[in-house]
Amino acid sequence: MDKRRTDPGNGHEREKLIAELERLRAAIAAMDETVHEGGGTVVSSRPNADIDAVSLPVQPCVMDSPEEAMTNSSGVSDAPPILAVTRLFQGLDADTWRDIAERHQLEGWLPVELSRDSCTNLREWQRTIEEMARQRDTDPLTGLPNRRAFARHLEAELERTRRGRGDLSLVILDIDHFKSVNDNYGHPCGDEVLLRLASQLQTSVRLYDLAARIGGEEFAIVLPGASALKAQALCERILQRFASTGMDCPGVPPFHVTFSGGIATCTTGVTCPASLLVDRADKALYEAKQAGRNRIYVHREPGITHPERSTLVESSEKQFLFSGNTGQTKP
Repeated sequence: MDKRRTDPGNGHEREKLIAELERLRAAIAAMDETVHEGGGTVVSSRPNADIDAVSLPVQPCVMDSPEEAMTNSSGVSDAPPILAVTRLFQGLDADTWRDIAERHQLEGWLPVELSRDSCTNLREWQRTIEEMARQRDTDPLTGLPNRRAFARHLEAELERTRRGRGDLSLVILDIDHFKSVNDNYGHPCGDEVLLRLASQLQTSVRLYDLAARIGGEEFAIVLPGASALKAQALCERILQRFASTGMDCPGVPPFHVTFSGGIATCTTGVTCPASLLVDRADKALYEAKQAGRNRIYVHREPGITHPERSTLVESSEKQFLFSGNTGQTKP
């Protein structure tokens, strides 16, 4: 490997770069004998990038303002210099590289087949960037959108609500006694609980709803066009299904898990900051936990109490009261 003098700015970052290059050196040694190193290194500089660009050259392009451009051109900038380094390897195709990268933790290095036409390369770069964006916004365990994607989606839906596109309900769910699950049955079993709830959320919401994992055992659902009553009915159904399904982890007896939920609603045409809506849903969740868990509460103004579950009229009872028909078919 062609050695060059590098100085990323401080000893810590230099050690990170050396470690990355050492992993690359080990991967090269593991290649097939028919693969030969190319004789060159392409080096490009770009300011205002994160230090991870050393191992991940593809970063979103940000256009500088005229003032920033003048500052950068004059050389007066607080941002440390960053280098994106690409090695050339003759006889190595993309499939072989992906196998090597997976075995040697080199996924951060972006391969480009220079022997192919530029349009093909650009499409591959685009697919790679799209996959990186998907991973950035996805919870790796459950496959649900993560907190970052949730926050962005909530802001967009609240803007539609402000323009009069219907109500918006936010639900925040928290698995009850989840720490005890991990302590008593192990973290792999705790992961199964998270996966079970994530799966039930995905199959229960509409196509234009968003279910996300926003914390360890905390989930959120964004429900455009849903009133607080509709959101509560949905969550009650999910809770009943989740609580009634026994968890079956290897080596432990079956057990049941519940969750608690808080709901906050923004009425159409009203400006509701995302932070305010989240805070209200969190407060309703806290009240549900304080009331004994395994229940869903809607945020209410101080002084208004939550009805007991036994006093709520079920949908079948409503149907009978108003039509005399229970909705059940005769045997």
